Parts: sequence; C-alpha cells; structure tokens
Amino acid sequence: VYKRQGPDLPFAIYGLTTYYLNTSNLTACRDVAQMLMELSEQPGFERHRAAAHLQLGFVNVFSGQLEAALSEVENNRRHYEKSDHTDFARRYGQDPGATAFAMGTLPAWQLGHVDLALEYGQRGVALAKQQNDPFTLAVCQVFLTLTHICRRERAQALALAEQTIELCEHQQFPQWLHQARVTRGWALADGSATTAEGLAEVRSALSGLATVSAVIGAPIFMVLLAQSLMAAGMNEPALATVKQALVDSSARGNKWMDAELLRLQALLEARLENPDWSAVGVLLQRSLAEARRTSSRLPEVRSLCATDQFGLATAEHYARLEVLAGELDEGQGTADMLNVQAVLARR
Repeated sequence: VYKRQGPDLPFAIYGLTTYYLNTSNLTACRDVAQMLMELSEQPGFERHRAAAHLQLGFVNVFSGQLEAALSEVENNRRHYEKSDHTDFARRYGQDPGATAFAMGTLPAWQLGHVDLALEYGQRGVALAKQQNDPFTLAVCQVFLTLTHICRRERAQALALAEQTIELCEHQQFPQWLHQARVTRGWALADGSATTAEGLAEVRSALSGLATVSAVIGAPIFMVLLAQSLMAAGMNEPALATVKQALVDSSARGNKWMDAELLRLQALLEARLENPDWSAVGVLLQRSLAEARRTSSRLPEVRSLCATDQFGLATAEHYARLEVLAGELDEGQGTADMLNVQAVLARR
C-alpha cells in the first residue's frame, strides 16, 4: 500500500505525528509514528527512519517511558548519520538529528544523566547552527534552556532564553517564542525585584501558547508557573496550578512530570497556615512512587531531600538517598547534588 502512495507519504505521516504530539494525543501519535517506522523499513524510504525514531522518542518522553526515550536518541543518530538529511529539514519543518538531541535532554536529566542532558542540548544547538536552520535552532535552544532550568542554573537559562526570544521574534516562530518567554519569566521570578515582571511574563506566554494549541509541554510549564507564583509569595494560586496540572496530566496520559508536581504540591501544602503533615508525607510518598515507576532519579532525589526538610525522613529514605548519591556520578556541582551531600552530611 505504501509503495503506491508515492514519495510524499512519509512527510504526510510525519506531519500527522506532529499534530498528535502537539495536542497530546500520545496513543494516536505512537500508532502513526509506528506507521512511519514500518514505511522506513521498505526500500526507498530508509532515510525516514531517523524521523520515526525521533517521534517515538517524544512519545516515550511524555508518557514517562524515559529509558525507551533515551534509547531512541541513539537509534536516531545511527540512522541519521547514514544519509544526508539537509533537504529533509525543509520538508519536515525541522532537522530530525538536531531535534533528537533536544528531545533527549529531558529524559537524560530525569534519569540522572545530568551532564549528558547538557551535552545533548549543546550538540543539538551546534548541529542546528551547522545546518543554518533557524527553526530547528529555536527548538533546540528552548530545550537547552529547560535543561539549564532543570539543573537550577538560572543565569544560564536567562541568557539563552533572551537569545531564543530574539531569534523567534525575528523569524516569527510563535510556539517557540511563547515557550522561550515562559523560561525567561521563570528566570526573572527569583524572589528579587524582578519577580513580578517574571511572573507576568510567564502568565502572558502561557496564554500565548494556548492560542497555538501546543499542550504537550504543559506539565513542565505548569511547574515553572507554580514556582514563579511561589517566588511571588502566591502559594494558594500555586497550589491550585499544581493540582490542575496533575488532573490534566492524568487525563492526557502526559504524566512525565508527575513526580515533580507531587513534590511541589507537598511543599505548598507545608506552607499552609496549619499544615497537615500526614498529607504532606503522603504526597511525598506518591512522588517517590511515581519517580521510581519512571526511573526518574533526579525527581526522586528532590523528594527524598524534601522528606528530610520536613522531618519526615525514615531510615529507608536515607538509605535510598545514599544509594542514589553513589549511583549519580554526573552534575556533582549542581544545586541538587550539593543538597544531597548536605543532607547526608548532617544526618
């Protein structure tokens, strides 16, 4: 059937996967991406296999199958390097090799490969620049900015967000412009005099994202909104944001940030006037369970440190934190790993 459809079929299938991905219809996206994979196994269509691995990788990221997502980065690279994809960037809308590196940043970070996440982000940006492809560059810079945010590197995130905003305004890339503005707003909302400005930008940019129906990245952007509200002392709106984000992620099957959202809910419940510490403990246990389900070791580390922060840590929690501290050999100078060292040192 595929052979009778002509050479444009894979581009049409790829476009359909992009639509389903952006609207967070992960089941449909996986099914259609698998069609592209099957097509790429037929003679004459082999060059499309890198793009199939890219889209399957995205589906795996957002459905919380992080190890599978990370393996798709290497699968993509292996097939991408076999052929010249320069013309494909124009037909697909973005370069599948550079975008695969961008896609790999988030599962790499969650799995605890903190430095690999940064390396992937930088390689994606470098490849997009080499290809002289501004759209792919915008995509890769947004993901690299998110990587800096995950690593809690606010200054680097701010500088890159501003570069990306300038690029997207010049090239008129609305989706990536709004996402870059969310990241810049988060960077400004640091509890200082720029917090109100930053929070306003986060809210404005999220409204802009809603106009282009790009909901797939919603969980991480809701995390950034909640953190910006917390920096402004607006804990009740932050709590409402987190609760709604958890409802939405469950409805869409887009649960890749649930461990982090549950941790934030616990932190916010602890800020209430009369905290229910039992409920805080339950939320942290749910966060830990979700982190373990998806092998999200960095979110697990954060929730384990939170149990110590609130005096809820057990011997089992500390033992697990020691195991993770021994396993995680990247990002030793990042804020998360320094916090782990501090917790274990004062235990």
